[in-house]
Amino acid sequence: MKKIMVTGAAGFIGYAIAKELSSRPDTQVFVVDNHIRGDNDAEYQALCALPSVTAFNIDLTDAAALSVLPEDCEVIFHMAALNG
Repeated sequence: MKKIMVTGAAGFIGYAIAKELSSRPDTQVFVVDNHIRGDNDAEYQALCALPSVTAFNIDLTDAAALSVLPEDCEVIFHMAALNG
C-alpha cells in the first residue's frame, strides 16, 4: 500500500490531488489542513470519511503537533501555504 500525504488538502489544489489519489485502490492518503484558508465543507468532510483517507486537523507551524503525522509516507504533496 502506497502512503501519500497531502498538506493543505482543504484548499483547491490540495483537495483535487487528495480526491484523485483517494480513488486509487492501492493508496492510503493522509490529508492535513488547519482550515485557515481551506474550507471544512461537505465535500472535504466526504473526502475525509473515505476508508482510504486519514485526516489531520493540525497547524504545520506547531512543531509539537507534527508528532502525530505518519513518518513512513512515500510522497508528500505540500500544498499548505500562507501567501500574500
